[in-house]
Amino acid sequence: MIVNDPIADMLAHIRNNLRLKKAQTAYVPTQVTLKILNILFHEGFIRGYKYAHNKKNIFILLKYNNGRSVIRTMKRCSTNSKDIFLTVEELQQTQNPFVLTILSTSKGILSSTEAINCNVGGLLLCKIT
Repeated sequence: MIVNDPIADMLAHIRNNLRLKKAQTAYVPTQVTLKILNILFHEGFIRGYKYAHNKKNIFILLKYNNGRSVIRTMKRCSTNSKDIFLTVEELQQTQNPFVLTILSTSKGILSSTEAINCNVGGLLLCKIT
């Protein structure tokens, strides 16, 4: 199956499995989605991820707190037809401790906090609360 937007596909995949209260879910990753999963892990939104025996799939370990998902909403912001770019100043003004903003910058895929620390803006990929 060809996926035009692997980020939106991964977010929908995680969202659907959270609704089903699954502990983990299998997914075929790309380099970009692996970097996003790494940010989600370091920010505490997932328990982690590990490679399956076939080395093509990964298992995303979903995280719950008292039976409720740690992730409330996941939204893909920029699309193929609508790119949203944010400068460092805009990131500083819209910084919210309860929202994880993930950007594609010249330094790679970064959270908004990392982007501010590196003093770079970039393409807004997704927001997670």
